[in-house]
Amino acid sequence: MATYDENQQVTFKGNVMPATIISGPHKTYGADRWLIRKADGAVTLARGSELSAVRSQREEIAAVAYSAANFGAQWPPISHTIRTSYLRIADAVLAELKAEPEKPAKRPLRTGDRIRILRRGLSSAEVDRGDVLPVIAVDPLEFRVRTHKLSRGYYIFKLADEGTGWERV
Repeated sequence: MATYDENQQVTFKGNVMPATIISGPHKTYGADRWLIRKADGAVTLARGSELSAVRSQREEIAAVAYSAANFGAQWPPISHTIRTSYLRIADAVLAELKAEPEKPAKRPLRTGDRIRILRRGLSSAEVDRGDVLPVIAVDPLEFRVRTHKLSRGYYIFKLADEGTGWERV
């Protein structure tokens, strides 16, 4: 028979929200019962078989990991050492879930995009801060922008300089 403490949260059969143990067990005909307060505030006597301890998210993750790794074996009847190792796994999962989500990947620079120069003389080009130039070609590590200042008509900048030497417009 399971034992519960006063003010412990439990799940009550047929209810979604947890109930709180008020007192018990109380000896009654047929089965021991616990006095509980349901989420709606109603107080009732419940059989021990209708109650189960609420597991934390950590416990749930550890139980699922243990069951999956051990072909459906049940979580409660395991040794303290094994339980501790699966709780560590659950802690790592929870930490990863709480970590900041990755920023979405930037769209690759394309021909026709426009860039703004952030640093005068970027890559030894005759450009000033604030110049806006159209992209005319993109290679894996660099790209070309059109200019009328040179006879060949373009400058070459590195893609890696985004944010420090140039930005997208």
